[in-house]
Amino acid sequence: MFNDHIRRSIYLWIALVAFGCAGDGIGFTETFECEEGNFDCSVDAVLASYVNDFFTEAESRGRKFPKDNLVVTFADAIVIDGVGYSGRGWWDYNGTGQKRVEILKNAWGTLNDSEREILMFHELGHAMLERGHRNSRFSNCDRASIMCGDICDGFYLAYVLTHDERRTYYIDELFDPCVEPPSWSETSLPASTSSVIFLTDTIGVENENWVPFLGENAEAGISDSVASSGKYSLVIVAGEQETTHSSVLQYEIRDIPGGASGATFKVKVKVKTEDVVGKWAMSLQARNASDRLVFNENTLACQTLDGTTDFQVFELYHHCFEDNIESISLNIGFTGGTTGTMYIDDLQFLYQK
Repeated sequence: MFNDHIRRSIYLWIALVAFGCAGDGIGFTETFECEEGNFDCSVDAVLASYVNDFFTEAESRGRKFPKDNLVVTFADAIVIDGVGYSGRGWWDYNGTGQKRVEILKNAWGTLNDSEREILMFHELGHAMLERGHRNSRFSNCDRASIMCGDICDGFYLAYVLTHDERRTYYIDELFDPCVEPPSWSETSLPASTSSVIFLTDTIGVENENWVPFLGENAEAGISDSVASSGKYSLVIVAGEQETTHSSVLQYEIRDIPGGASGATFKVKVKVKTEDVVGKWAMSLQARNASDRLVFNENTLACQTLDGTTDFQVFELYHHCFEDNIESISLNIGFTGGTTGTMYIDDLQFLYQK
């Protein structure tokens, strides 16, 4: 919902300087059985075994995709804005509805079997599952998904093919982002853990820190009749709107406390709804000095908030907070096509160590 910069194509970044020459031995060949349809379908024979494995893993989890709309091919170069990428996936190539994956040939030749599977499954996650990037971490600082991207250290260390427990989790999460975290991902916090609240917003008459991004037939403002504490709350009222336009409020902070580095970073907010039909979402995004996305935690697809509810506390968190963060923004509101009213109050940013 909030990844507007991703849109129709998503890239996985790996510096080109790490790539060697592929040589002749970039893999054995296999066949992907395309079906007749209205789109192009072709899969390079060298890449087909990994594509077939993706479809097998999907079917074993109750997900069956037609094989009539997919192009998977090698590319000699994948460069976006001067940055080299090892793969690129589209779920809507050039607005045509075509699903497409490109793999950098020189990069493929440097990868082992586990790394090739992770790269291919990541790009097919974009093309077939229409997933964006997820840069979350567990409390032990491992990445929570092979769909991490853009800035993603440890991407190829997620699992090896011989480690069934880790591989099973990462493939489960690929097809279901709401799967429960595995037991090996947990790190107990020390008994001395304390929370440091460094920003609180209890909503007043002036709320210049909140910026609305609204779809058609949606309005945002301040309510003086509904509040969790104090006299006011923020309100979004959404009538019938196009499914592609969300209606959200954004709160950005740039004064990041130094003590947050390495900690569990949290945002808490209270939300009340009236007559909501559709989906809502809350995301926590962080960017570095180059304005590149470092992480994007969100509730999308994993929490519902339908109908009419009283104020409830919702929170998002990010473990192992990076030390290169320049800005953090909270986005909260309705996804496209959702109608109803949402009240927002009592915002807190905090971290735990």
